[in-house]
Order: sequence, then structure tokens, then C-alpha cells
Amino acid sequence: MVFRKRFKSSCSSWHPSCSSLETMSRSGFTRTRLFPYHVTVQSNNQEWFHISKPVLWEIFLCNCLMVKEEFSIRFHAFVLMSNHFHFLLSTPLANLDQAMECFLHETSRSVYRSGGRIDDIFGGPYLSSLITSSVYFRHAFKYIYRNPVEARICSRVQDYAYSSIHDYLGRGQRPFPLSMCRIGDDLLRWGRPDAVLDWLNVPCSDGMVDCVYLGL
Repeated sequence: MVFRKRFKSSCSSWHPSCSSLETMSRSGFTRTRLFPYHVTVQSNNQEWFHISKPVLWEIFLCNCLMVKEEFSIRFHAFVLMSNHFHFLLSTPLANLDQAMECFLHETSRSVYRSGGRIDDIFGGPYLSSLITSSVYFRHAFKYIYRNPVEARICSRVQDYAYSSIHDYLGRGQRPFPLSMCRIGDDLLRWGRPDAVLDWLNVPCSDGMVDCVYLGL
């Protein structure tokens, strides 16, 4: 399978420090080490991944650890749904395309081995949105963690098992590699976990959802 990238800028403006933005030859995609990305991938034909969620979670966790080590990826949020997933991540080496190509390839191989599936696992290219402000980062953070709630799978973000929110709260049974995030030169700092959880459990406004969704 050939994985391609598609990129649209977020609702925010570019950071003035353009020297740290390295544009690829492919039109519409920008490598950067300054800003994080919101990345999402759907399963083939938006079908379920065909293996149990606990097995799939372990596969994703192992491959997230792999790209963290091999490509220095920093993960800020992760939610695994039945037919798609969301990452909030940073690329200190400006290598999103390489890291995602490897991640999708290795994840596909592992799913093949675990579930015996012979057709494509993922439904085409990953979608990414560059996040260039702390406001947009908070929007994406909330949008990702509220995915299971908005899908009516659970009533609170902490009730969904396949989410890195448990590691953020210090309750993960097997640690997911979460890192703090920088937006340009600013290191984002969150408040108390219980306060963040209260904020996450307040529904998103329609305008915020549209902003995040249209950025992909």
C-alpha cells in the first residue's frame, strides 16, 4: 500500500519564524519542528478494524513507542475509535511523513498477522492539520478526547478505555508515551488533571468542532 499525505492549514496564522519551516516538494505539505499536528486516519471503507479493540490498542501502543524511539515523535493525545484514530503529536525532527508512513506500514502488518485480514487496513492517506496557536491546540485536544462522547459510546471522556486520557490522569495500566507540547517557543502547561477533566466533559461549541474538522 502506498500512503500519501494531504494537508490543509489550521484556522490560525503562521509563526513568523519561517526558518524552522521546511517545505516539501509535494504541494500543500509542510514539515516543521516548531508546531504540532492533528493527524487522523480512517479504516478502509470506514469499516471496523476487524480485530478486537484490546488487541488493536496493544498494536497501536507498540508502534507508537516504536516511532517515538525511531523518529523522536512526541505524542500529546491519542484516541482509538472503531474505524479511525486521532493523534495530537509533534515532530522535533520535522519528519511527520516518514514517521506516519512507518507507523501505518507496521500497524498494517501487525493487524494482518493478528486478524488474518488480506485487504487494505487504512482507507487512503492520513489527514493532518498544522496547529500554530495554543488556542487551536486546546480546540484539537478537546475535540480528540471528546470523540467517544460525541459518538455516544460513553457519557464522559474518562469512561472510554482506548484513550490516552488515562495516562494524562496517571491511571493508565500500560503507559502511553505522552509528552508536553510546545507551540513555537511556548511550552504549554495544563492545570490540575481534575480541572482539565471537568473542562473536557463540557460539550464543544459547534464553531469549535467546525474549526477542527475543517482543518483536516
